Amino acid sequence: NAQIFKGKWRVGVDLGGRRIIKKKNGTQKYFGLDFGFSQDPTAGIRCYIHNNKLYITHEAVKIGLEIDETGEFLESYLPQLRTHYIYADNSRPESISLIKRQGYNVIAVEKGKGSVEDGIAYIRSFDEIIVHQRCIETIKELTLYSYKVDERSGDITNYIVDQYNHCMDALR
Repeated sequence: NAQIFKGKWRVGVDLGGRRIIKKKNGTQKYFGLDFGFSQDPTAGIRCYIHNNKLYITHEAVKIGLEIDETGEFLESYLPQLRTHYIYADNSRPESISLIKRQGYNVIAVEKGKGSVEDGIAYIRSFDEIIVHQRCIETIKELTLYSYKVDERSGDITNYIVDQYNHCMDALR
């Protein structure tokens, strides 16, 4: 019950195992990037919106990713990356600068007070989040990303646990 996105998402296959995430021609694709390194992975996401549903089609996740290898790594997992903007956490301007010099269109995204909560509210505003089955880390995070549960009362609090959120941060 403490899952942040409980009841809002599903894996994009039907009961027969066929893909239901299909290419939507002309649909704007969005790319997000959350930097990490030693403990936390660098995470990249590719998604699009169609009929008020959020589709997550690709992910790129790696711990220990060297910054000069980031663009190439992301591009190997996120199709069409070079032809779109990549929205990235502004806390790493030197990393953004390097990736830009490598020919990627990176935009630093301001994160102010309440931006995590606002981002979660925005994602929850979609009718549904549909995740491609290849996005294993995203599925794991959607399952485990949660609000803190009070140890004494068992009540779910409004405090967001800072774990299982790297793909989620890239998505926000």
